[in-house]
Amino acid sequence: MRRATAVRRGRGGFTLIEVLVALAIVAIGMAAVLGALSSAANTTAYLRDKTFAEWVALNQIATLRLKMQTAPPATGNTAGEVDFAGRSWHWRQEVSAT
Repeated sequence: MRRATAVRRGRGGFTLIEVLVALAIVAIGMAAVLGALSSAANTTAYLRDKTFAEWVALNQIATLRLKMQTAPPATGNTAGEVDFAGRSWHWRQEVSAT
């Protein structure tokens, strides 16, 4: 009987230490994944804002080119504000003589 009991103990499940080590590894992996997702979300927001800013600038350039068909633009600085994509964007242009 003692041999049967000893054999059964050898074929048992995982020890508490093994389970804790496995949980620690999973927790570290999940922390790394969450960090990567957070970084990706920040990068996406930055690129979205940069793209919208470029579109605002391109719209201002197109407006300036359309105005140039009737009269040359006055030299100097001009600033303004435009609503685009649900946000308010500030722009500034500088026209210099060439």
